[in-house]
Amino acid sequence: ERNLVLAGRIRALAREFDTEPVAVALAWTLLLPGITVAIPGAKSPDQIRGHVLAEALIQNDSAAEKIRQLGEM
Repeated sequence: ERNLVLAGRIRALAREFDTEPVAVALAWTLLLPGITVAIPGAKSPDQIRGHVLAEALIQNDSAAEKIRQLGEM
């Protein structure tokens, strides 16, 4: 159930930021304490686009703060 709640929060933030859920999920992973790198897989250019968008979210202070709060349940 916790994972379903987290997935819903990720989708909601993706809509708020007008981006893909994968970008929010990857940004959240990279913002976790102790994480220095993530190695996402991609099978298409669209998937790579989502990975690149994660960096833009991390660089946006207000977006990054909202993303950090995802795990606070």
